[in-house]
Amino acid sequence: MSFVTSGRSARAEVGGPSRPASRRLRAAGVAVIAGLAAYNWWVAVPFRTGLLKSANGFFSDLEATGQPDASILQHLDLLAGVLILAALLLRGSAGRDGAPRAEWRWLLVFAVAGAVGGLFPYACTEGTSAACRSLEWRFQLPVHHYLHIASGIVEFATVSIAALLARRRTSGSLAPEARIYRLLVLIGALAYPVLGAAYLTDRLGAFVEPVFFLAFSLFVGTEIFEPAGGPLGRRGPAARPLEEREVGRRARRLRRHSPADVHLAKAALQCSPERASSSIWQSNGLLIRRFWVRVPGGAPLNGLVDATF
Repeated sequence: MSFVTSGRSARAEVGGPSRPASRRLRAAGVAVIAGLAAYNWWVAVPFRTGLLKSANGFFSDLEATGQPDASILQHLDLLAGVLILAALLLRGSAGRDGAPRAEWRWLLVFAVAGAVGGLFPYACTEGTSAACRSLEWRFQLPVHHYLHIASGIVEFATVSIAALLARRRTSGSLAPEARIYRLLVLIGALAYPVLGAAYLTDRLGAFVEPVFFLAFSLFVGTEIFEPAGGPLGRRGPAARPLEEREVGRRARRLRRHSPADVHLAKAALQCSPERASSSIWQSNGLLIRRFWVRVPGGAPLNGLVDATF
């Protein structure tokens, strides 16, 4: 294992993203914040008298043709889908380690489905009208009504698949986004049966639906703000894998030169040799100056423990 790098490559390794890439990341953050604000228009509904007439309906019923402010809500859904799609494209598919994220393509479909739902609203309030549901089941409503239903199904399905893929991708990781993905999958497992019951019984839909809106928003926001590896992200010590950081934490405990400490140093360094970044250790000098361990090939300084393995 070589720990020797040139000064130029070391500086490039620990440097931040390029200026165009940094602009893209900032633009993606602004776009997703605006998109999620439009996506969660339901937050303002309780403060608008006369919009939500029953807690047993769904917020999507408010976009049905002929409802008060339906046009505004439809355009907000369309705007949300477009902005979230733009944020995803600007952010790119690279994850923390620089590898493409499998869930990214599914989120693109999620954003498109949300925009389609805004373009094609319900023809009537199926959540609170028995006559509307009867016509719906007999396929006697306009096509745009069924397009809205289809887009909603695609929206829920794609974001759920994306969450499962994100959970699998970060399995075993201690990163903040990994914990959020695990939490969201758990919420989905508990909330989907409740949503199904609310839909079949036409009860308490206005209380169940926001759980999904908030969960989807948290998921999309986490995907956008997850640190990016590769050319878009910072590739220095702040973005190194958690396994390397664990090596650093273990190495900080080495303050004495007993045989037990030497054994611990070797074990810490060997726990993830394939991920150890030579430029990180060489450039910051922590392994030599702070941890009292001499890197193989380094200067033979006095009083240091040789961590050759």
